[in-house]
Amino acid sequence: EGNTDTFQATFFEALKHKSIQNYDKAIALFLECRQLAPTNSAIHHELARVYFLDQHYLQAQEHAI
Repeated sequence: EGNTDTFQATFFEALKHKSIQNYDKAIALFLECRQLAPTNSAIHHELARVYFLDQHYLQAQEHAI
């Protein structure tokens, strides 16, 4: 359960940073989430969106696929 709580806190912190356009911090936090839950498809979706917003189109495409 502690892992789930850590994942949720990190995921929502990443969403917060994405919303205030702090993309580098959001990417770092989403990558941390991926370490905690590697099979969660929501992480790849959010990473694709943040990479796209940060104009890193190749990384966005990798996570979108």
